[in-house]
Amino acid sequence: MHLECKDIDVSHRLGKYILNKNRQVIVKFVRLQTKIDVIKRVVLLKGTGIYINGDLTKTNAELLVSLRLKEPGRVEKAWSYEGKLFVRYNGRERNGHVHCNQYQGWLSKP
Repeated sequence: MHLECKDIDVSHRLGKYILNKNRQVIVKFVRLQTKIDVIKRVVLLKGTGIYINGDLTKTNAELLVSLRLKEPGRVEKAWSYEGKLFVRYNGRERNGHVHCNQYQGWLSKP
């Protein structure tokens, strides 16, 4: 995908500088559609060591980790899209939206 400087509103690195170590970069795009196009192409980066993640609230980030790790036999896949969390359970064809009333149940699981 071809991106130009005019496609990016603002960007900056996160964390302290450490010699010979890459830091995360946070990017805000001018257009939402550009962000969506970049995220759709994330599968092309598999195995390259480059990762693209949405910037989530602390609660949503913790919940996404809980969905992925706490019941691996039940959850096939979990992801976020435009700040919302989604899950696909094993044996089901449809994806489900994780509603805020389900958050505490997932976060309290061991």
